[in-house]
Amino acid sequence: MPTRDILINMLGWMMKDPKLFLVQSPHFFVTPDPIEKNLNIFQQMPSEQEMLYTNIQRGLDFWNASFFCGAAAVLRRCHLDKIGGFQGKTITEDAETALALHAQGYRSAYI
Repeated sequence: MPTRDILINMLGWMMKDPKLFLVQSPHFFVTPDPIEKNLNIFQQMPSEQEMLYTNIQRGLDFWNASFFCGAAAVLRRCHLDKIGGFQGKTITEDAETALALHAQGYRSAYI
């Protein structure tokens, strides 16, 4: 569930940089994923999602390489239109879309 100030925190980045196609924010999960549930390891060790949003996305942001994670993001429509919309040749259409936009020279941010 998004926080009340999500758009206030994200849209300013878009206004500041017209080449920015994506502002991605973290996800926080309060229920176990299927593996965590089946192995009974939820909250006993960091989850893969926590590693992605706490470490990996921050590192990718440093290199202007953050990717779209399917939710909790704001994307610039005019840049999406230039690549024909969301990509769909793979099962990871969100990351595929980010790669296509990065290849066109657009930028991303992770907050």
